[in-house]
Amino acid sequence: MEYLHEKAEESRHNENIGYMVTLAGVLFLIGGTILTAITVSDPEWFLIIPYHITSHPYSLFGLTFTILAYVLLACGITLSVYYTSQRGWYMKRLKQTHTIEKLKRFEIKKD
Repeated sequence: MEYLHEKAEESRHNENIGYMVTLAGVLFLIGGTILTAITVSDPEWFLIIPYHITSHPYSLFGLTFTILAYVLLACGITLSVYYTSQRGWYMKRLKQTHTIEKLKRFEIKKD
C-alpha cells in the first residue's frame, strides 16, 4: 500500500513537471511572437508560425523561440496526459487494495 502511495506521489510530481514544461512553452511562444512582431513589420507565415529571416540575429531568435515553444508545448501536454493516466491507474489499484484491507478487518472483527 505504501508503494502505491509513493508511486502516485511520484506520478503527481511528474505531472506537475509536465505542466511546467507546458508553461515554459507558452512563455517561449509569447516571447518568440513578440520578438518577431517587434523586429519585423510584415512577417512571412508558415502555417501558424510567423517568421522573417534577415541578416539580423533577432529574426533568427524569434523563429527559434517559436519553434522551441511548439516542441515544449507538445512535450509538456504529452507528459501531463501520460502521468495523469498513470496516476489514475495507481489510484484505482490503491482503492482496490484499501477495499480488500477493509474487508479483511471486517471479517476479523466478525469472527
